[in-house]
Amino acid sequence: MRALWFGLVGGPLVWSINEVADAALVSHNCYPAEFPLAAPLFGALIGLVAAVSIAAVLVAVMALVTALRSWKAVREQPNNDAGGSLAGPPPGGRSRFMARAGIAVSVLFLGGIVLQTVALAMVRPCAGLAP
Repeated sequence: MRALWFGLVGGPLVWSINEVADAALVSHNCYPAEFPLAAPLFGALIGLVAAVSIAAVLVAVMALVTALRSWKAVREQPNNDAGGSLAGPPPGGRSRFMARAGIAVSVLFLGGIVLQTVALAMVRPCAGLAP
């Protein structure tokens, strides 16, 4: 059950963390006080942002692989949606839906992380901020 949830929310969660971390790192290093800077304060900013983005890509890929494995495990599961105890395993239909949705969501957010990483690689930090 945890694998289904990780496959479903792992990609969006790591994308959100990546967005916040990149925004915090770049904005603080380019605009630390009243006036914007022409170059970042921290010389290794590009490497740090790249490391955060690579880690995000790896976690998103792990979420996609987990969703694919979950789909393989539950695709032949019987549809026992007639009701049952809450302590038992989830019904087959719900598990299949969560696995398929996890695949779709993981692919979508992995693409978003890759596109954001490419954009950060193409644009200089602090570009256009200084007067």
